[in-house]
Amino acid sequence: MADGSPPYGPVASDLTDARRRDEEDPLGAFRERFLIAPEPVAYLDGNSLGRPPKATITRLQEVLIEEWAGRLILSWEDRWVDLPVQVGDQLAQTVLGSAPGQTLIADSTTVNLFKVLHAACQLRPDRTEIVVDDSNFPTDRYLVEGIAADRGLTVRWL
Repeated sequence: MADGSPPYGPVASDLTDARRRDEEDPLGAFRERFLIAPEPVAYLDGNSLGRPPKATITRLQEVLIEEWAGRLILSWEDRWVDLPVQVGDQLAQTVLGSAPGQTLIADSTTVNLFKVLHAACQLRPDRTEIVVDDSNFPTDRYLVEGIAADRGLTVRWL
């Protein structure tokens, strides 16, 4: 801010003030929704999964016990395999304004890039280069270089 004060309000003046603010924080109760490690940890990994929600652990147990172990092959009849298309269509309609069949919930961009590059290399084993835009995300550039090295190909950056 222009006056030098932080945009989120004044900083706590001491430990008592900080604890009082924690107690008054309307989002403070959300902490109880997560599985917290017994020892305090400074968790600064912003691109990771973070603490698991307790509800997720409960749901995973239900899937393992009831759906996988309990239903085995019968769970295929539940049509869960169609969910990426169904959820994609819902997202398309409510958020993106696109037509059904144009949006799909899928793996991450990097995982999909890995799949499509390997498929393209298998489809055309006579090719000797992978041509790619150099403005791609660093992880994706690293992936391209790795696939090229594994297959003895040259990367041509544009």
